[in-house]
Amino acid sequence: MKHILSIITIFVLAGCSLPTTTADTPAPPFISFATASLSVIDVGRLSGTVDTLIAVSATAQGTNIASVTAVIKAQDGSAASYALLDNGVAPDQKAGDGIYSGNIPLRLMTSSVGKYIIQVQASGDEGLMSNNFALPVSVISSNNRPPIISDLIVPDTMYVPASGSNLYKVSVFVSDADGLASIEAVTFSSYRSNGTLADIFTLFDDGATGSGDAVQGDGRYTLTIQLPAGTARQYRDFVFSAKDKSGAVSNSLTKRIYIQ
Repeated sequence: MKHILSIITIFVLAGCSLPTTTADTPAPPFISFATASLSVIDVGRLSGTVDTLIAVSATAQGTNIASVTAVIKAQDGSAASYALLDNGVAPDQKAGDGIYSGNIPLRLMTSSVGKYIIQVQASGDEGLMSNNFALPVSVISSNNRPPIISDLIVPDTMYVPASGSNLYKVSVFVSDADGLASIEAVTFSSYRSNGTLADIFTLFDDGATGSGDAVQGDGRYTLTIQLPAGTARQYRDFVFSAKDKSGAVSNSLTKRIYIQ
């Protein structure tokens, strides 16, 4: 398939032995190795959505193994779990040989770019869990285009209150030919008047009260800044940029803010 950049079997030996236990203590199972049929997938030439499968197999050692599972986790924290079986039914090749196999379905599109981890684990007697065997999978885009930022909205001057805090909203519009789902982060770096970096702040397109963003998913990324009493009166340079999940960085926009 054209969207598959490479098919690399991951074969990692654990390099250690089964844990020792006493006769009265059940031993946890042990994953000695695992394989995944895909380690790199290129979605750069996709014109739509494509479904593909990652074949996973693992050798589980120990008695009375209750289950073996493969959990695929994305960078955003989402995860899905799939059973690996040793029943001789495809994709498993032979029943009872200690090699557990299964398929992980992936629905791919250009916005699927990112790093994924497949974690394989077995459970045994009394709920004892095996070691966690990790297999990395990278979804890349060879046709990736960087995001573009524009239409910066930032006040020229921010005023320090005598007490409490003043709130100021800053925002920038972000577009991406690969879709906003490919955006990893939109930030601005705050530089002091002597040119040193003060801090880096993240803007959000979440429609949430906390960030001050008005509409989720409209491409305008916003942050509400709290300016407390006692803040030094000087100017700051705010440098805005966006980065996508392929690591491509947008153009940058700079705004000088006078704090009075």
